[in-house]
Amino acid sequence: MGANMCEGLSVESINRFLHNPDPAQNIHIYPTVESTNTTAKEMAKAGAKHGAVVMAESQSLGRGRRGRSFFSPAGTGIYMSLVLKPIPPIPLTAFAAVSVCKAIENLTEKKPDIKWPNDLLLHGKKICGILAESIGNNSEMPCVVVGIGINFMNPAGSFPSEIEDTAGAIFSEGEPAISRNRLAAEIINRMTAKNLPPAKSILASYKSRMSMLGSPIKVICPNETYEAIAQDVDLAGGLVVLKENGQKHNLTIGEITIRPKSSCNTSV
Repeated sequence: MGANMCEGLSVESINRFLHNPDPAQNIHIYPTVESTNTTAKEMAKAGAKHGAVVMAESQSLGRGRRGRSFFSPAGTGIYMSLVLKPIPPIPLTAFAAVSVCKAIENLTEKKPDIKWPNDLLLHGKKICGILAESIGNNSEMPCVVVGIGINFMNPAGSFPSEIEDTAGAIFSEGEPAISRNRLAAEIINRMTAKNLPPAKSILASYKSRMSMLGSPIKVICPNETYEAIAQDVDLAGGLVVLKENGQKHNLTIGEITIRPKSSCNTSV
């Protein structure tokens, strides 16, 4: 494997690929942290500026949605959190998902699929999770921390048994075509651009990458679980579903699992 493709994360290497390298951007890279989101939130509360980035070679307590852990082994992933201040008036989870998809598409021949609301898939397996967390009155200005966890290469050995059937990597076989530093810089460029795309454009790109639309799903919410058809994405990035009783519902929280099409008779 080429040395430049398996190099460690490096501020110097990332800066080479940034459109507008800014020393004030403050890219912080650690050997390991509990969670890049936790560290980034602490930095934001202490006054970190817009565009500050926290990255780590590994996480001991990486987090996903609903308090789940995110497997974060050393040297094979991109674990990063960005501070956005003030909070941009766009659907942030959709924006982050589209930004990562476009970064991967721009640098490789791979085209990830989006599973609502925050997972990126390749060949049906999860390669990326996103977690946006807002910070309120304890900071000088309301802001948001967007955490992005990417399985760049397969870990040494294999994924843990509980996720080995569902987890994948961008480069699951052979030598990576790019370095982690190159992809991280491309994501930072898109996430911190001065002129962000309008919400309508973001949602169109978000929706266009959802092959799950039209498919039967199981919806898992805090107070109920039910079967439905995934129909559309609304103007806030919520998922429009058609329940088996014919009622439509706009999901803003919860999660879904995609079911075989033959398992649902709901008419659309």
